[in-house]
Amino acid sequence: MAEHLTAIETAVGIRSDQLDAWRKYTSSLIDLIHMTPPAYNGNDTEKPMLGERMADRAKERADRAKAFKKAAAALRRVLDEKQIERLTTYSHMHSAPMKAPAAKPQPNQMKNPNNKPRLYF
Repeated sequence: MAEHLTAIETAVGIRSDQLDAWRKYTSSLIDLIHMTPPAYNGNDTEKPMLGERMADRAKERADRAKAFKKAAAALRRVLDEKQIERLTTYSHMHSAPMKAPAAKPQPNQMKNPNNKPRLYF
């Protein structure tokens, strides 16, 4: 990801007076994308109930999203219109491609070597 952001920085033409806003933007973008789930250490007095850890991650993700939106707004204020247009264009070009759905198994692939049917869910 760092390589893509460096390429985009160069293509957009980020100037030295824009670097602080650019770095906050890219740093908060990386924080938003790369989330690791909180670890359960087993020493808590109360084990989390179903959904509690998911809710904690959602709250953390919301906080990171707010920080990113704030950094994006600050970057917009220092970029000129041409730079914003380039950033929009290059960000679409460098986004991750969507994976194609997996192919459905054909009837002749649905049996294992023992001729017992396999279950596909």
